[in-house]
This record gives sequence, C-alpha cells and structure tokens, in this order.
Amino acid sequence: LTPAQITERYPFYAVDDIVLGSINTVDEGYWDGAAVFDWWRRQARERGVEYIANEVVALTRSADGARVDSVTLASGQVVGCGQVVNASGPRAAHTAAMAGVDLPVEPRKRFSWVFKAEKPLDRDLPLTIDPSGVHVRENGGGTYQCGGHADYDPAVEYDDFTMDHTLWESHVWPILATRIPQFEAVKVTSEWAGHYAMNALSMSSAMARDWDRRCTGPDWSRSSQLRLSTVATVPVRMIFFRSNPSTWLISATASCKAIWISASAGIGT
Repeated sequence: LTPAQITERYPFYAVDDIVLGSINTVDEGYWDGAAVFDWWRRQARERGVEYIANEVVALTRSADGARVDSVTLASGQVVGCGQVVNASGPRAAHTAAMAGVDLPVEPRKRFSWVFKAEKPLDRDLPLTIDPSGVHVRENGGGTYQCGGHADYDPAVEYDDFTMDHTLWESHVWPILATRIPQFEAVKVTSEWAGHYAMNALSMSSAMARDWDRRCTGPDWSRSSQLRLSTVATVPVRMIFFRSNPSTWLISATASCKAIWISASAGIGT
C-alpha cells in the first residue's frame, strides 16, 4: 500500500515518513497460543501421550553417538526414547548441550503492555509493526497490546524476567503515539517481560537435518497485519510481511517413542 492508500483505509496512522505498507487480509493474524496449546495437550492425552512434570538433567546418547537413547529427570527417573524433540524455546541451547550439540539460540527479553486509549480507534486495528520494531494490536475488551524491546538487546539469564519500568515512557510510548496520535493519551493496565528464543546465527528457526519429516500446520486467522517501511539512507527494505505458520515436527516412524522437551509444559512421550 502507498501512504495514500494506507490513509484511506486507516486514517489514524501518521504516514509522513512511510514509503509503503504491506498488508494481507487473508489467512493472517494472531491466535491465543495458551488456548491452542491446552487443546493440543488434551487431544494428545486422549491419544495416549503421557505428560511428565519434571526437569530434564541429562540426555544419554547411543554408543556410536548418533542418537539420544534416554532422558534422565531430576527425580532420577530414566525415560527411554526413540527420538527427542527439543522444544524448550529460549532454553533450547541448554537442552541441546546435554546431547553435546552447540545450538546458537539465546533468550532475549521482550516486553509487553496492555493499555486503554482515552480516544479508542473507530475501526479495527491491524497488527501493526512499526519500522522501529514496536508492534501493537487489538487485545479485546476495548484494550490494545503493544510489544517491543530496548535498543540494547543482549542475551539474558534463563530466569531473568525483571521488568524494565522505564522503557514504556522513554522508548515505546513515544514511538507508538507518533505513529498513532490517538494513542497520546493512554492508560497502561498490565505489563510483563518474557523471553524470545533468538537464533543468533540467522534469526530463523533451527531444524536438525536428522529429524524424519517436517510439515507446516494451518494459518490461524483473526486479524490482518500491517508492516511499515520508512525512507532510509540505504536502499529501502521493502518487507512484505506474512505470518509464519506454526511448524509441526513429526516422526515418520510410528513405532518409535518420541520425547518432546518443553520449557514450560513438562515432557510428553
């Protein structure tokens, strides 16, 4: 979209510095990850998957080192396996190291805020990604959710979820209010810090080549998304943004026992 087309559809944006926007209203959007995960877990249990709430402390490799034979838990229990899926997110490198694998994934802090606007927008707000990286979307119930991070973005400790209470007023809110002037008067109702699993090598998903098969799951659609690009001193990066579908990792050998290691959900076998 050109700035004029953006303004025609969404007059609440300030687009003086914008050269283009990319938006797709088909098969795009966001979904409630916690609700979908809970549904997946219930469906898995109905199909015989056992969840163990415990901590993985060791992975034992086969004699030839080609595969992982078992997982040792903090309780002392040893669980044999045919496959191990490392789904521990920001802690993926820690888990991989137990198998002697050097994985360039590290936790980076990402901050979120939920707020109400004194003058709510008169139409739906697409998931909007500003060139600064600050993003905002509708959250339901007359609220909006905004996310971002500081310019200095180092790796952090696995248990560091300390909130930076200065970041909103010093960095995020000024960017947000500049892009959407109606958000100059807002009230933050909730805030928190989380971790993003950053692939320090390529910033993309990491998949081991010895996994049997991979496929992409469906796109879950609730709202459109808009990405904006600004004029720069280097050639403009015209980014056509499209959400990545969830990635499903599956085993081609039905008889094998697979173990999924997750940072928050225990172990599924």
